[in-house]
Amino acid sequence: MLKSILIVVIMAVLFVLAVMFIAKNGGWSSEKGCHGDCSKCHENCDSHTEQK
Repeated sequence: MLKSILIVVIMAVLFVLAVMFIAKNGGWSSEKGCHGDCSKCHENCDSHTEQK
């Protein structure tokens, strides 16, 4: 029983971290960010990195 609770807690923490990472890196909006595919919009990602 304790193992299953621990697994659920770990999965919840990983999910929250993933959501925070996505929100920090452009979010789900189609107007900004590379959406994880920097090879497709390499210039956009490079210019975004230089601005920081």
